[in-house]
Amino acid sequence: MASRVASGRAFAGALVLVAQLGAGTPGGSPAEKIERSVIRPVSQAPASPVERSPDISVPDRESYAPPSPVCGAASGECSTVPAGVHPLPDPRLGP
Repeated sequence: MASRVASGRAFAGALVLVAQLGAGTPGGSPAEKIERSVIRPVSQAPASPVERSPDISVPDRESYAPPSPVCGAASGECSTVPAGVHPLPDPRLGP
């Protein structure tokens, strides 16, 4: 009978030791809880459906240019081309 009491006390002591060390807690250590909360994915809102209109207006292909100084090679005179919407140049056909 004395050996049963001693083994019961040893078992109880082991349980207390495990509980103090944190190995027996269901949630894990505080560091593990923090790690799980940091690496947990963030919930996302569902994507809203995109409704496109069948009547889409596409603007003309024009570009806005800032004011540009232009200097003549022969005379050396400079003038400024005003800013505004200018038509796009013709596309290049080769390199």
